[in-house]
Amino acid sequence: MRVCMLLLLWVPYLYLLPHAGADSSSNADPPITTAMFGSYLGCFDLSRMLYLKGVEGQQGKQYSQATIKQCMPDCSTKGYSLSIITPDYRCWCSISTPDAGAQEPESACSHNGHGAAVFFHHAAASAQHCRLAPIPFTPKHMQAVHNAQYVSYDDILQAMTVKMEGSSGTQVMVDGSSQLYGQVEVTAMVSSSPGILTAFQWLDADVPAMVESDPADGISFKFINDHPGAPNSIWIEAAGRGTRTSELLLMQSQYQKLLGLGSDSKTSNTLLVYTIFWQPHQIVWAVNGVPVFIRTSDSMKVAGGTKQVAG
Repeated sequence: MRVCMLLLLWVPYLYLLPHAGADSSSNADPPITTAMFGSYLGCFDLSRMLYLKGVEGQQGKQYSQATIKQCMPDCSTKGYSLSIITPDYRCWCSISTPDAGAQEPESACSHNGHGAAVFFHHAAASAQHCRLAPIPFTPKHMQAVHNAQYVSYDDILQAMTVKMEGSSGTQVMVDGSSQLYGQVEVTAMVSSSPGILTAFQWLDADVPAMVESDPADGISFKFINDHPGAPNSIWIEAAGRGTRTSELLLMQSQYQKLLGLGSDSKTSNTLLVYTIFWQPHQIVWAVNGVPVFIRTSDSMKVAGGTKQVAG
């Protein structure tokens, strides 16, 4: 009997929260509060944030008090969902959700402080707050659509393992979660066994699509395992009304180069961070903090180039 497994590790995601439901005690005014920077998430320890990118090269770009407003557009045009600003007006970009454990007191983002103010880019920044919403991998928070016996949890590692035996598999979804726009992220290592389709999906349906013909709208990473033509590849896809509108096959050699991985590293033996950033005007897929595919209303931007498509 063949047993295939998918290992998932706990990560937080971003959730849009209207002003009316915000807790004023946890939304103290940050050093920079205007909507031109995005929705303020809080003050964080810069040294504990992963996959930071500079606007120019690897270092955060130095701005002045008068020019720091350019930080958000400089980051967002490259597909990043976060602008990160230090008290001395240095700008960093990221698309990796910050760990809630790295949050600092607001005083750390004041003058001469050691923290950095983190802003999330979204279309309703002037009308809605955002917050980090960690989803633990526990039976309380996750729901197996079928074959729940194939799902196991590790409280110590905060991990979930989904396995397939023979031709029987399962699908797991966040229980009771619903959001329109935002960002979701998971750290995962997938099976390399042939004939197995593993996917990380953001779907509009209450129950995930069971077959390719189901008319669910969704945004997804799908993993092509030991297919002879594309082993260990990543299939990126968006579908609306059951029709695929964006597709990209990211071969093993391509993501190894983009992410700076070794020649032996692949989706089936390396824990990688997969991020979907969804806004009304675009969708961004990222791996290990690198935007690899951007879908806008009139184009698909692939890392290293742009492919024009119908809007």
